[in-house]
Amino acid sequence: MGKDGALVGTLIQKKALKRQRLLDAAYDLFQKKGAAGTTIDDIVKQAKVAKGTFYLYFHDKNSILDALVFNICHRVFRTACETVDEHRADNLADNVIHVVDHIIEYFKRDPLTLSVVCRNFGWKPVLEAELQESDDPFLEHILLALKNSPEMKGRSESDVINLVYVLMEMVGSVCYASIIEHEPDNIDNMKPVLYEVIRKSLS
Repeated sequence: MGKDGALVGTLIQKKALKRQRLLDAAYDLFQKKGAAGTTIDDIVKQAKVAKGTFYLYFHDKNSILDALVFNICHRVFRTACETVDEHRADNLADNVIHVVDHIIEYFKRDPLTLSVVCRNFGWKPVLEAELQESDDPFLEHILLALKNSPEMKGRSESDVINLVYVLMEMVGSVCYASIIEHEPDNIDNMKPVLYEVIRKSLS
């Protein structure tokens, strides 16, 4: 690599580091103060960057929150699907419930992260982003397995994505209400109800 290429690579790396510092600062502040109680000034102060730098990467506070939610959902969903891929059951409902149970247990262990995500689980953008990664066939493999299951016979890829999206949105709302707000009951008591709804949705 020539000097120009090395310089470009260094600049890209520095930009990525600044963006990550902003994300890390926002994540920490949102956990401590909530998104509503955090300002852009708070974020740039903690990240130790100029306020103008913030706007190079994010339009406003909502856009950095969206980026955090996306990153969290992407990580949690991917890990959950990987565990199913390693321990696949014979029917679709059991596999989906395995994914959901992994997500619930993750947020039980880390309620502060759930408080950042709030009810804004960005599952559909996560699914679409995974599908656009041509060098990463992971989600295509998962969706193909879903489409080929007897329960999904005849459904299009779009139908499968929409179904997963609806189920994950429901899971997100139940997680937040039960784990953060303790309503209408604790999450362990809500699990059987949630799993029954999932089984009926996939029957």
